[in-house]
Amino acid sequence: MTLESSLSYEHRETVKEQSLYLLDRLYPGDSLPVGVLPSVVDYERTRDHLNSYTSRLSENYYAMTPVFWWFPKMWGGQWSIGQWMPVRLLDRRLHYKRGDMDTTLVHRSVLFDTGNSYAVWNSGSHEGRPRNQLFLAYRLGSSAPSLLNMVDIRDTSNPLCIHVGNGDLRNTYTHLAQVGWQSDMPNQSWHYVNVQYHYTHNAVAMSQLYDTRTGVRTYKPYSISGNWDTDVEYCFGNIPLDKKQRLRLTLAPHFQFIHSVDLTGTAQLERSTVTTARLYPRVRLDYRIGKHSLRLETKPEVRWLHSPRSDFQDFHVADYQTTLEIVLALPWKLQLSSDLTLWNRRGYTDSSMNDDQWIWKARLARPFFNGKLVAMIDGFDLLGQLKSINRIMNVQGRTETWQSVPPRYLLLHIQWKFSKQPKKPMR
Repeated sequence: MTLESSLSYEHRETVKEQSLYLLDRLYPGDSLPVGVLPSVVDYERTRDHLNSYTSRLSENYYAMTPVFWWFPKMWGGQWSIGQWMPVRLLDRRLHYKRGDMDTTLVHRSVLFDTGNSYAVWNSGSHEGRPRNQLFLAYRLGSSAPSLLNMVDIRDTSNPLCIHVGNGDLRNTYTHLAQVGWQSDMPNQSWHYVNVQYHYTHNAVAMSQLYDTRTGVRTYKPYSISGNWDTDVEYCFGNIPLDKKQRLRLTLAPHFQFIHSVDLTGTAQLERSTVTTARLYPRVRLDYRIGKHSLRLETKPEVRWLHSPRSDFQDFHVADYQTTLEIVLALPWKLQLSSDLTLWNRRGYTDSSMNDDQWIWKARLARPFFNGKLVAMIDGFDLLGQLKSINRIMNVQGRTETWQSVPPRYLLLHIQWKFSKQPKKPMR
């Protein structure tokens, strides 16, 4: 049994500045000739003082972390127990200037955590018998709200998306409880069961109030409780299907239930509760002979969304991912690896989200100088079907749109491995 403690201190300084200008006021009713720049004096006169700001955040973190370890032998096996109990004192000061506002916010709080606290039991290795492991964990995490969200402001830099501060935000606490069991079999297969529960107290939710007459959305952060989720996962992996154990099967069903709480509304803010049931099993076949291997894997995901809100229509959607991967050892020390993935989405009310995408990537590699140098050429999205605009559905049933640069490419790169032993042994 061991008990230790440590003390730490950290100081941070963060400076932010946002300068916006109303350039339409430079020459009202007239246009500036091409190639002519306004003077600095005229340019500064158009500064949007109400939406331009400077901030300086000074943070001091004081922490004391007791740590407890215990390694008892019980139940015919070995326990490993670790407990972290950090206590943190946060002293933060924000100097904020915006328009006619010049204010200083001071926020002090004491936060308690448990870190990566765990208890693991191992049965040990016995010839011809499975090796079992029991895993127990509880984690308490805490965080203080951003002081920038607590400043009493009204940001109208985007007239259709107005952001408002909230000085009543509170510290956020997250709880995670987990129980797991794994059995490693003599034939290299395994069983794995994991159950966990996650709850967030005073989560920071960005509320959305929508004005149906003007189309303006007003966002304001609130501390809200009631967000939780639970997971149940089982895996029976690496099951041999033939005598030579070249063909192996993995089955991994996974179920998740999410209880999401947010604030939204039109005339006034209302509590929005949406529950999501997710079922996403995984089936995988692996075949290996010599230096060659083949993998076929399918990962369907089905979600059912429900809410008691009158303006919410219950629905279910399905995403499917099927992958075929092959690795071949070719003559002249060449190695070819390639996988082809089919993504399908069905059941979305937005027809553009019900799509099919074939994604093909490949790599050709060759080692030189006994493997110290490896030359590789990679190709990604060789069929050009990966979309640059991706739409996903969050836990509140809202569609989020993400845009990225098309990632289709060919890349040649070289990897060099080197090591040097010291002439004399280190003391």
